[in-house]
Amino acid sequence: EMLRSLVGSEMCIRDSPIANYTKVSVTGRYEPNKQWLIHRSKKGTPGYQQYSLFKASGWGSPILIDRGWIAREAALFSVPLTKQTIKGTAYIPGKPVRLSSRVDKNTRWPKIIPSLDLILIGEQLGVPLSPFIVVTHLFPVVSISPARHKAYAFQWFSFGIIVLLGYVGFLRYR
Repeated sequence: EMLRSLVGSEMCIRDSPIANYTKVSVTGRYEPNKQWLIHRSKKGTPGYQQYSLFKASGWGSPILIDRGWIAREAALFSVPLTKQTIKGTAYIPGKPVRLSSRVDKNTRWPKIIPSLDLILIGEQLGVPLSPFIVVTHLFPVVSISPARHKAYAFQWFSFGIIVLLGYVGFLRYR
């Protein structure tokens, strides 16, 4: 029932009950101070991608919310303490590269992590996380027309023919 209200009628039977890139809406509360940061730069400015823990009403596992990029010098985005409805896109992260299987015992928050690893974060919290995150911001979709694809293909086929003719000419006059 909760899943149906979370994603409507679109469902996926895999590791996650929600299909990748599905529009979702979750209602619940942010867990204050439970935030993870991953080093990211944007247009040459150093900063972090910020993830916050969210406990959705009626949903068993806590969900990570991708709250976007912040500059390193900026203060962290504070989380509202009241009940919130978060709308975004469900994203199932790929398998992370683990540099260490050690769980960070540091009690200071926010935690700076090398990559998004939901299993390791769940181990830090002592509870399993939802297998998807909710992205609240989207990057613009870059669309290239079919004519540009065909022109690019023609260009590379032309280069291939020129190289082949050059090679045949080289062998012939050698």
